[in-house]
Amino acid sequence: MDSCKDKDRLRKETGLSDKTNVRRNQVAFQDHKTEKSSDALIADPVDSRIKIPDLAFIFNPIRDEIKPYHMDGDTTMYTETSIARRNGLKSDFQVVESINDFMSLYQSDGAGSINKREYERMYGKMCNILRINIDPGEYKRILDEEWKKDSKGYEKMTKELLFDSLFELCDIWCPNIDPAEYKAFFEQLKFRIRYEGQKDMTAYDILK
Repeated sequence: MDSCKDKDRLRKETGLSDKTNVRRNQVAFQDHKTEKSSDALIADPVDSRIKIPDLAFIFNPIRDEIKPYHMDGDTTMYTETSIARRNGLKSDFQVVESINDFMSLYQSDGAGSINKREYERMYGKMCNILRINIDPGEYKRILDEEWKKDSKGYEKMTKELLFDSLFELCDIWCPNIDPAEYKAFFEQLKFRIRYEGQKDMTAYDILK
């Protein structure tokens, strides 16, 4: 089983994301909002489901106006202690439960495996949320490389391989090492995929 350090190295090579410094990005974002306040109001998206401020920033659609979040690394997440803590979350009950629940969105076969087409379908939905303005050419390159890496060269991804790839995604994008945050990440991602195209995110209070 690959360690978080190995996966982070691979993630840097594909360019999807790196474990980031959310607070540095938040400060720059707030400064930018202040500068533009005289021209136009920049409103944070309203979603009562996001109770964790750092996570709310991750899902803000105008998050990258100053600097793309995925390009701003956080070196404190790569110490031996941090890597050990991050690896430990893979077996945390909250994290495991949230990943298994998220996997229900995939159209798998009887054994829980998915083919490349299904991988691409869901990957596109997640990318539309986490990397809104990604260049089409870059997206195609990353998608092909991610499939090769996540599928380990097989024609289908088993349930175990899919679990590993989703944990990696969450581990990279969540700014803190906190099982509750990892769980909330998947809850929010699932909500946005299920109700994509619905502009009024406050409707979640009715839908939940």
